[in-house]
Amino acid sequence: MKRTRRINILRSIRSSLNRFLSIVAIVALGSGFLAGLYAASPDMFETADSYLDDYRLYDLDMKAPVGFTEDDAAAVAALPGVEALLAARCADMVLETADEPRITATARVMGTLGTDGFLSLNRFRLTDGRMPERADECVVQTTAGRYTEKALHIGDVLEISRENTDYVALCGKVTATKLTVVGICESPMSISVVAEPTAVGSGSITHMVYTPAALFTGDTYTDLFLTLEGAAALDAFGDAYKALVAEFADRYTPFATDRAAARIDGLKAQVQDTVRRLRATVQSLESARQTERTLLAALPEQIAATRRTAEALAGSPQPGAAALARDLDRTADALQARLDASGGEVPESPALTEAQAGLETAQSTLNSLELARDTGWLFRTREDNTGFASYKGNVGKVAALCHIFPVFFFLVALLVALTTMTRLVEENRTQIGTLKAIGFSGGQILSEYILYSLAASVLGCAIGLTVGFRLFPAAISSAYGMMYFLPDTATPFRTDIAIWAAAVTVGSILLATLWATWAEFRACPAALMRPKAPGAGKRIWLEHIPFVWRRLPFSIKVTARNLFRYKKRFIMTVVGVAGCSALLLTGFGLRDSINDIVDKQYGEIYRYQLTVLTDSADAAESDDALRDFLADKTRIAAHLSFSSQNGKVLSGGTGGSVSICVPADPDAFPDFITLRERRSRKPIALDDSGVVLTEKLCEELGVRAGDRVTLENAAGQRADLPVSGITENYLTAYAYLTPEAYRTAFGQEPSFTTLLCRAADGIDADTLTQGALAGEHVLFARSSLSLKQTFADSIKSIDAVVFVLILSAGLLCMVVLYNLTNVNICERRKELATIRVLGFYPRETERYIFRETNTLSFLGALVGLGVGVWLHSFVIRTVEIDQVMFGRTVYLRSYLFALLISVGFTLLCNRLMAREIRRVDMVEAMKANE
Repeated sequence: MKRTRRINILRSIRSSLNRFLSIVAIVALGSGFLAGLYAASPDMFETADSYLDDYRLYDLDMKAPVGFTEDDAAAVAALPGVEALLAARCADMVLETADEPRITATARVMGTLGTDGFLSLNRFRLTDGRMPERADECVVQTTAGRYTEKALHIGDVLEISRENTDYVALCGKVTATKLTVVGICESPMSISVVAEPTAVGSGSITHMVYTPAALFTGDTYTDLFLTLEGAAALDAFGDAYKALVAEFADRYTPFATDRAAARIDGLKAQVQDTVRRLRATVQSLESARQTERTLLAALPEQIAATRRTAEALAGSPQPGAAALARDLDRTADALQARLDASGGEVPESPALTEAQAGLETAQSTLNSLELARDTGWLFRTREDNTGFASYKGNVGKVAALCHIFPVFFFLVALLVALTTMTRLVEENRTQIGTLKAIGFSGGQILSEYILYSLAASVLGCAIGLTVGFRLFPAAISSAYGMMYFLPDTATPFRTDIAIWAAAVTVGSILLATLWATWAEFRACPAALMRPKAPGAGKRIWLEHIPFVWRRLPFSIKVTARNLFRYKKRFIMTVVGVAGCSALLLTGFGLRDSINDIVDKQYGEIYRYQLTVLTDSADAAESDDALRDFLADKTRIAAHLSFSSQNGKVLSGGTGGSVSICVPADPDAFPDFITLRERRSRKPIALDDSGVVLTEKLCEELGVRAGDRVTLENAAGQRADLPVSGITENYLTAYAYLTPEAYRTAFGQEPSFTTLLCRAADGIDADTLTQGALAGEHVLFARSSLSLKQTFADSIKSIDAVVFVLILSAGLLCMVVLYNLTNVNICERRKELATIRVLGFYPRETERYIFRETNTLSFLGALVGLGVGVWLHSFVIRTVEIDQVMFGRTVYLRSYLFALLISVGFTLLCNRLMAREIRRVDMVEAMKANE
């Protein structure tokens, strides 16, 4: 009996090989897609984590405004939990090549190499050249992919540029002002083409420069790089690692605060002594100058008195009077010459000028120390590294996509498998009835179909998992190769994912098999051994419209009747193709939504090109360099003073972070930032009636226009305000108020320390930022042109991921159509043989079937476009991260692409299945079962 079942199973596979292989293909696609996409994020994270651990990237980068001493470094190294420490001297500066063509680089120079070139932490991999051997040699890494025109080569000589505002101070910090490039490297300190921000040069770090520690002078360090015990064993992108680093920083923040305060107090004492000494010197010199000024003021009267006395003596007969008169005249002439030479003013005292300059510098240093005391030591984690944060965020977006697409993808595959198994059982009704009649139990017969589907699903899983674990992670990670400097992603076979993916796949196919066989196994053997009675003939709804029906050609009438006759196939084909079309439209729509962020945020909403942060509200007037820059119409067309601070918006027990923005001139504000409703594109007026909030923030809080919210500013003050408008915005959350609304809400004046600048035509980003950073009171400058490019670069990889999803959906569409068309042909072999006998040509016979397939596919594609709109909306709301809103519009071209791909795969499937129609054996198909 077992041998008979085995023979039956093998015979079933051999007689329906195409159908068996189609199940294998659909299972392979489903399981491979499911497992491969789920494995992509872990593979990419593990590869990056291994790379960062191998090259010992820091876990914490500690910074201090006044630097660290050797004692500070030793104290930190001795803290429990610290595995290793690297004390380093680093500086951001503008370097330029000594030879033509001159290349200007905004560089981060890191003096971290030991005398033997050894690096205990933050190691790098040489891709060319050698390690530095002298203080005036360096290894460089170009950190931003878009700076290919600034690539450096071995042998280039870099020198400190005079463009640095603190050029003299920088030269005093180093032992060599020229560095020779002896090596090119890749470093975990900078893994992304997205450049780190800086306050010098172009505003973005274009190169990392590694030099021996001997390059820098001084007895303090700018950075203490730490690795923590147990951190290397954790996933650097996981919550456990983040918690470990945060716990260490929180635990030793009081320690850092105390040491920073003690050092700053000691420095303050020294500076205060200097201030007192210089103040005494200034007072003494000013007192002497005042005395001289008093004497100078008395000179005219003294000269006049001397001349009067000389005149009186000149007429005196007294002996010696004439000589005395001549002496007095000479004295008066000398005093007059002195008065003429001074111009009536006491000349400047170089000593006093020097003392006053020293006092001003000392007082400024004292003020800086006061600010530094409040700041203390800073703990920077890997999350503060632009490349690390960018990689984590982008791979996280891929993970979000992969949690949605495979599920929908898999449901379509399951539907097709159910159709295939249903058809297989229907074809074998007579065999099932015969086996039941001769004594086989239902379980024994059912086991044949279970084993059939199990063989197909296991084989499909084996192929799909093997290929999926290699193909999808590699394809997705290769897309990231354009953005990140990382090793090739390792793609191991993940047993945990494979087990549950195979279990879900095989289990689903087996459930579909049980569903397909259940009705047939409940019938008696006699009923099963007879052909299933055809359904009762019915008139379709078109026949009730004689005006239309009578004018249709015969072929169209037959097609229409067949479409409504086979309702199950109608539903299966429409649903299957609709699912694939929905996936295609979602993929294309997702690309539209991502691109909208760049195009709309930086093209339509942000209308300025430069943001400048200053240290005071009057910097635009008091800073000569900044004032000249803003007044230069060849560079800046217009500018607007702006107040920006971090805050919160609270509503109904929930809240969200927000940037509170107040323009100094609300009337000029629309020239710099567009406020409008997204759907109607109607402008929103910024007035004193309330606060304008961005759309994503309002969605998260459940707030509508007219509702009241609580706004909290940076100082912790709260105010209850009505929402006067909800504006379209894609990056970051904003709350816009007028100055009057801000004053009314918080009872104080906003501080306008930010400048928004509109650039003149033809000005590039580097020119803008360099011009702004020349200002003495400028703390930070960033071009929105470079931000736009940075964000555009960061989403290129998502485009590639979307392409993988679209390609997979297209392949699924092909398999679905092939499978359903194959089932259709098998069901209607007798019908096809009949029309061939009646004289239909091969082409006419093909059109007889394919006309139905094309109609159902086109209808399914249209339905899929409707479903795709909903799926797209669901997907973008699921994958959105905090303070980022994807575009909500799917453009016409995406609908056309999805429709054309569905139609294209339908036509391709028709070409492949035409052979099956020609191979129908007419005699075999038309013989009676009796």
